[in-house]
Amino acid sequence: MSKIKDIVSLQGKMPEFGLDAIYFDFNTQASAEKFSMAINSTGVKASVLQERTQWKVKIDF
Repeated sequence: MSKIKDIVSLQGKMPEFGLDAIYFDFNTQASAEKFSMAINSTGVKASVLQERTQWKVKIDF
């Protein structure tokens, strides 16, 4: 989490905490992919998922 704390704090959103990952909600695919690329650039694995009309970024830990 220390690797991505700056990126996460800039989002201003409260993440959802799962058993094996943290999830962030986005309204558009483009914004989710941009956030995912920023997380992946730190060496932390992140992926973009679509859930109905929402987009989620899953950050594995």
